[in-house]
Amino acid sequence: MADLAERLEVVPRAVTTLVDGLEAHGKVRRVPDPANRRVIRIELTDDGRAALRELRAARRSAAEEILAPLGRHSARSWAPC
Repeated sequence: MADLAERLEVVPRAVTTLVDGLEAHGKVRRVPDPANRRVIRIELTDDGRAALRELRAARRSAAEEILAPLGRHSARSWAPC
């Protein structure tokens, strides 16, 4: 969890709260690391993978919607030097 907190640039307690919620909703599970018994790994469940796919699709759709006006106008208003 410390590695995840570092990657997310948040305090470890915030990651614990996040993982607790995701685990309660069946999106992740905690499993012991086979190489190091002191390490607990966080793994996505099948429901977690499905949710991640949905989130990625929603993010792409939102980005396309937000950036669409730039595509229509930028070709006419921008010319390379």
